[in-house]
Amino acid sequence: MSVNIQITKMRLPKEAREHLTSKLEALRKFIDLDGDRAKVAVEVGKTTMHHQKGNIFRAEITIREGRYVFRADAEEADILIAIDKMQKIILRNLRDAKKKSKEAKEKGARAVKKTIRNTKGK
Repeated sequence: MSVNIQITKMRLPKEAREHLTSKLEALRKFIDLDGDRAKVAVEVGKTTMHHQKGNIFRAEITIREGRYVFRADAEEADILIAIDKMQKIILRNLRDAKKKSKEAKEKGARAVKKTIRNTKGK
């Protein structure tokens, strides 16, 4: 997996960088981090340099694995909260995709089994 981290309009503190890498490690369960198929692009930073309050921090992640693309973004008042929210959204998307894939495989297996049962009786 290749991970590209982009920081825009700010300097990312060391604690925020460590927090981000730990949150990316949670993705190991769903994507192949050791292979070359997955490409992960993460962007964190400020949405504006003018404002000082409100949801000015942004975290965005895009995961490309094979023909699938997963994306999540979050805007919050604190960079750490934005990273947490982004990770929560992307994990939900990955879980849903894994569940949908598993259900499709099971549906196909049931169809094959039904076909085999129908041909045995003839």
